[in-house]
Amino acid sequence: HGIADEIGAEDVMSALMRARATVRSHQDLLDAAARSEREEARELMRTLLFDLAQADGERNAAERRILDAVTRIWARASAAD
Repeated sequence: HGIADEIGAEDVMSALMRARATVRSHQDLLDAAARSEREEARELMRTLLFDLAQADGERNAAERRILDAVTRIWARASAAD
């Protein structure tokens, strides 16, 4: 039972479109990651980010830095819980 099941596919797509409109920079992405509190939301974001980074067959250095930064943010948040 994931967040997509809880809120429905249509609402997930709506949330993704809102995120696309508001997350314009790497810092915006890191700020959004820091604001996410639910583990289910983090897991959905993690899956999307890793899938997008891998879409062209390999992750470049910039993608690895972003993924590493997001992972560190969530690790700190989990440790604080």
